[in-house]
Amino acid sequence: MALVVLKLPELLKDTLYILLLLLPLGFSSCVDEIDTRDGNEKSTLVVESYLVPNQTVNSAFLSTSIVINTRNQEFTFPEDATITLEELSTGEQTIMTYSSALESYADNDMIIKEGETYELSASVPDENFDIIFAQTTIPKSVEILELDLLEEPTVVDRLDGTQSLRYDFLISFDEPVVSPTYFHLFPSADVLTIDEENDTSSVYKGLEPFEDFNFSLGGGNSSHDLEHLGGILINHSKLENNQMLVSFYTNAGFDIENYFIEDVNFELRTVEESYYNFLLSTSKQIRAQESTSGQPVASFTNVSNGLGVVSSYNPSIKEISVR
Repeated sequence: MALVVLKLPELLKDTLYILLLLLPLGFSSCVDEIDTRDGNEKSTLVVESYLVPNQTVNSAFLSTSIVINTRNQEFTFPEDATITLEELSTGEQTIMTYSSALESYADNDMIIKEGETYELSASVPDENFDIIFAQTTIPKSVEILELDLLEEPTVVDRLDGTQSLRYDFLISFDEPVVSPTYFHLFPSADVLTIDEENDTSSVYKGLEPFEDFNFSLGGGNSSHDLEHLGGILINHSKLENNQMLVSFYTNAGFDIENYFIEDVNFELRTVEESYYNFLLSTSKQIRAQESTSGQPVASFTNVSNGLGVVSSYNPSIKEISVR
């Protein structure tokens, strides 16, 4: 069974770090029922980086993967690697440096541009590890055209005896410029309360308020993974009329009597295909590990001589009042 290690500094704030470790020799997004490793596989570098246009900081998370035997692997997190990011059309380059605060490599000099292709390469002084590299082309942003709250939030009884608010939205997307196009959709909100002096204050904000996502209206399987780290992975080609119906609930920590939400924000990430495939395979691995009968699932990678992913997304945000 493959082991999935999650590294999530401030869950889904600007970047995700999901290291897929203990991988079989073949890499794809299909099911692999046989572990073919013999313990003699070459040590390799694992990188994960998501480039975003006009973001102030570009970052990459790097580790090493050293096979001990067929069921054990060691991981280190080198701070002396050389990571180069190059814009291929202009030849402009920048070197990422290690940031102890971010626990990753970062650069704030290069401005990432929509439509451009970038190559990231990484190496470490240890000659046992090959230089790794991968390319990504920044996708053009697709926006949410309309966002409709279909009815007032409904109080529902949960199986555990608690109550939650259910929200139902009809989302209409702009027509993508290219095909295929993939999305990662994140709803978030600022949860508020009113104190004894009638002052409003924030309880918490971000992705935490919502759980139990569901969808309908469009193709039957437009969303392959309904709850991937608080968001929804969407294959646009499966939608009908560029629309989908999304519903979700406030989580168990939401105090219906004392908390309220005024606005819900939807971040729509137009993602490169490698982003979509990597997170989709991650989801399948997580599901397989949670299931007693789940088959091992091989991982997707677009990194030459290594593992992981170098990809990109282009975000847009739409807000709607719900109170």
